[in-house]
Amino acid sequence: MARSMDRAAAPFRWDVASPELARALGRGLRASVPRVHRRDVFSCAVDILRASGDSDLVFVGRSLESVYDFARGALARTRLADRVRLLQLSLGDDASSLRHENPRALAFLRAYLGSLELTPARLVDRPRPVALVDVVYSGGTFGRLVSLLEHFAKEDGVAWEAVSERVRWTCVVPDEYGWEQHESPWTRRFAADHVRRVPIASELWVLLAENQPKTTRSYTIDDWGVERPVEPLDGKLLETLRRARAIYRLGECWRRRLGERIAALDGRAPSGPWARALGARVET
Repeated sequence: MARSMDRAAAPFRWDVASPELARALGRGLRASVPRVHRRDVFSCAVDILRASGDSDLVFVGRSLESVYDFARGALARTRLADRVRLLQLSLGDDASSLRHENPRALAFLRAYLGSLELTPARLVDRPRPVALVDVVYSGGTFGRLVSLLEHFAKEDGVAWEAVSERVRWTCVVPDEYGWEQHESPWTRRFAADHVRRVPIASELWVLLAENQPKTTRSYTIDDWGVERPVEPLDGKLLETLRRARAIYRLGECWRRRLGERIAALDGRAPSGPWARALGARVET
């Protein structure tokens, strides 16, 4: 069965776009997506795409996987289909801790980032900036990611200024969040317009960050580089994957609507890359 192991170093995730997975989930057993959740995922995708500008998108961790699946469905078979990726990672340690306590994990992380063209040298050579997207409250995950990028840049002799110029940070925060009061020190390492805030309803933030069932287990440091058995397609996972595939298919159905909304909010004709791609005919 097709799996989303599209890079050798990547951890396993079922490919919700796969017709083979659709057959395994059961024809006629497609999950329904509640109307309010459809609206929320759509609005969140609009805001993330607008905030990220003409950048490639990398969704970090599991919290926003439903928005990732929706965006991937919307961009399927367009010229921008390969500009949305997933970095499956639970990051609880910074570069210093990993270097001293778990160099094996640090080496694996370098290989994994390399497979996504996210090592400092690859970032500098990419034709477009990369926007890293995640739910944020304290900013700890992004802060640790910054420390790792700095560590790899120093090891490789890549100027940090060149790396920081190619990275954007799209922070999905609860709407009650006081950005000025909670701003993390790492944000000062980047130009002000390279760190963008996307506020969403606090209830939705909690749902995405904590309560919504996920299609994979958390990919913690102890799992990095270790082959884990594939979870059987039954029980809760079966229903979660059906819902994830339904969200992907919703993205396919709503792609033109997504492009029109982005263009309308920008107050101009669909001249931005996302709006242009989403408003065009699907490539075959």
